[in-house]
Amino acid sequence: MSDDVVHTKPKRRVNVYDHLLENVLAQEESERNPYIYYFATNFPQLKEYRDAELPNWRSFFNKSTMKKEITESGAMVFRVIEQLQGELQHLTDASKYKIVFFDCCSGKGFTSVMLSLLYPDSKIWMLDKDLKMNIDHIKSLPNINFEHFYIYPLRKGGFEKTLKLMDDKIKKEQALEPSREVVGICLASHLCVHLSEVMVHIYKNLDAMRSVVLSPCCSYVNEHNKHWFDYAENLGLDLHDEETIAVYAAWTMYLYSSLKELNREGVQVKCSMKIDPHVMSPKCHYIISSKLIK
Repeated sequence: MSDDVVHTKPKRRVNVYDHLLENVLAQEESERNPYIYYFATNFPQLKEYRDAELPNWRSFFNKSTMKKEITESGAMVFRVIEQLQGELQHLTDASKYKIVFFDCCSGKGFTSVMLSLLYPDSKIWMLDKDLKMNIDHIKSLPNINFEHFYIYPLRKGGFEKTLKLMDDKIKKEQALEPSREVVGICLASHLCVHLSEVMVHIYKNLDAMRSVVLSPCCSYVNEHNKHWFDYAENLGLDLHDEETIAVYAAWTMYLYSSLKELNREGVQVKCSMKIDPHVMSPKCHYIISSKLIK
């Protein structure tokens, strides 16, 4: 009798990413979420990382809320793609420009990962206040950096602190890339309360910030933001019910109106707002603005 031992290859552990890909690829085209399908089919590098079962990617591939977060990040990335194929197409001339993306309140960085693979010549800064989350996966992507940073509201100096951080990052990159003009693109997804206003102020006051894609979250009224209260009151809204979609829609319209005020001599601003039905959240308004320096 043979004592030979049959060695079998250990089974690969299945995670959220595997189920996501399997499900979306099995769906009829009319049923597919375009952002999840794009994520599943346009990033072969991610499949290579998954197949290799790299330890630093395990947390990323097993995020329980991956499906929802991909739709939110996908919407952000699509807005960037649209800009860089449209009014900001000149920024893709790598001989003249270097793009620095700021992924504000980045979380684990689904937006940053996609941007890193789409625009490998860019620099990406993930900014988030959470020091406990596992972001070991970005070690595989040399153009992504993470900085622990809390974006304070305007009344607590959030504008000044955030402006300095972003201005410093752009200037340091410019020192490393003197032959190219370094420009910023700011992405801010689901910023709570009035942190969205900080992003509007940054965009207005930092000439090197050529674009902002903003997806606001909630808002409320207090003595520090009566300007927002007045705006909503003129629309006939009761802001005490802060969870209503009507209040959220008014908040996004207020931010959109603030961005449209930027036009000044030498600067042309193009603004738009999109309600994206493919995002798995009721708060799916995306404000997009491009700044063209004449």
